[in-house]
Amino acid sequence: MKTLTTAGLTLLAIVVFTACVSVTKEKNDEAATAETCHYQYQDKSLDFTWTAYKFTTKTGVKGTFDDIKVTTANDAKSLDDLLNSVKFTIRTGSVNSNEPQRDLKIDQFFFGTMANTKEIKGGLKEVSGNKATIAITLNEITADLPGVITLSGDTITLTATVDFKAFDGAAAVKMLNQVCSEKHTGEDGKSVFWDVVDITVKALYSKTCK
Repeated sequence: MKTLTTAGLTLLAIVVFTACVSVTKEKNDEAATAETCHYQYQDKSLDFTWTAYKFTTKTGVKGTFDDIKVTTANDAKSLDDLLNSVKFTIRTGSVNSNEPQRDLKIDQFFFGTMANTKEIKGGLKEVSGNKATIAITLNEITADLPGVITLSGDTITLTATVDFKAFDGAAAVKMLNQVCSEKHTGEDGKSVFWDVVDITVKALYSKTCK
């Protein structure tokens, strides 16, 4: 009986040891084959659109900026890391609504009414999943705005609403509405320029894994 018990214990030890070796080997194999990925922003892929609103009925007017500089980390280990590294500078004088006279008024009477606003600077932070916080400096005020991120293939889309009240922009909104009063007057005879602008930003990224 003693001999059988000893043999049984020996067999059990062999089974347990073999199982442990197998699990350790599997973990080591997984570590050896784990991919390391790098994410990069595709330069010159940026598509930026702003939508301002006029009339009581809140009719949209779209445009962009022709001079936007974007910098990101060169070697991000995840997409969130890449997005969290995004910094941008927008030259306000490059505003483009496909109507040169309107662009001159926006530059001179809107941005020109603000303090030190030849450029808008900012970046992304606290990016997690489909949510992001956008830090923007405008009229010598830095404010955090919520944004939403969506992914489709290698395209990233960021949407957000810029509320000029957050940047003490009431005077600039009023001034632009005055100089564009005729264009901002709807069928109800009221001249209205809204103090919010929606933005949509699209860009491409690449993912390389080894």
